[in-house]
Amino acid sequence: MVEAVARPGKSEPLVHHFLERSAAALPDKTAVVHNGQRVSYGQVNARADAIAEWLVGIGTVKGDRVVLMMENGLDYIAGYYGALKAGAAAVPLSPELKAAAVGPIVSELEPKAVIASKRPEAELKALDPD
Repeated sequence: MVEAVARPGKSEPLVHHFLERSAAALPDKTAVVHNGQRVSYGQVNARADAIAEWLVGIGTVKGDRVVLMMENGLDYIAGYYGALKAGAAAVPLSPELKAAAVGPIVSELEPKAVIASKRPEAELKALDPD
């Protein structure tokens, strides 16, 4: 598990702490039901931890932005919580955006990473094929 970014003088829980607490207390309880798939708190937390570890591994630090361009579902939830666990700000963008619209937004945001599903990934590659 990636440790939460420390905030001196602040003791209120962060959003991702609710997931972590639920995963610790009720690891096998269903957290998400999507398209007939049931996923437990433990499974969601493990996927979020994996994403957080990847983000930290690529140099993500507190305050960096991570853009999420994906449809609602388990991958989005794991990406969102993973970004928070890495100390980043999760920036959701509609997966329906076309390259002409998303280009200026991503340029302005200067994200450390973009996590996208297949369709938005194609639009992003149109911006920079390399």
